[in-house]
Amino acid sequence: MDTMKLIVVITFAVAMLASLCLIFWRFKAQDTGLQRHLQQVFAMTIIVPSIALLSLVDVMDGTLTAVLIGTMAGYLFGSSSSFSRPVRPDDRQE
Repeated sequence: MDTMKLIVVITFAVAMLASLCLIFWRFKAQDTGLQRHLQQVFAMTIIVPSIALLSLVDVMDGTLTAVLIGTMAGYLFGSSSSFSRPVRPDDRQE
């Protein structure tokens, strides 16, 4: 692996670890917006960059990378509406 790829991989790894620490710090601070969307935030900060790294170091080809990132994007944007607040009977207006 050449030096440039090694620098990029180390930078990705440090950024992913820093963002993971920030996520858990906000989760511990009882940030309700983050708690509702923890799956999406975790996927965006860990899984998607991991897919990009595997493509960068030539473990996966470009087609497989595009399919996986497209699948993750569809999951993340498609499931965001499933966390909406349910309507309680006493909240309805007549």
